[in-house]
Amino acid sequence: MKKSIHEAEVLANTEIAPGIFRMAVSAGEAVVSEAVPGQFLNIYPEPGGRLILPRPFGICGADPASRSMEIVYEVV
Repeated sequence: MKKSIHEAEVLANTEIAPGIFRMAVSAGEAVVSEAVPGQFLNIYPEPGGRLILPRPFGICGADPASRSMEIVYEVV
């Protein structure tokens, strides 16, 4: 997948274990259709927030039908 910047919407952010969360994000169909578990997303905290470094998150699932991806992360 070619590196590009896209806006996404957080659909859900659920705690699945103490300090561990599952986040579902909605993105464009082209982005989700190419997403593969094990790839990484660099997430910026706000649109145009180039002054803050992006945070890398691994994709754990992608559903092109609903145009959503899942990310599991731990708060440290």
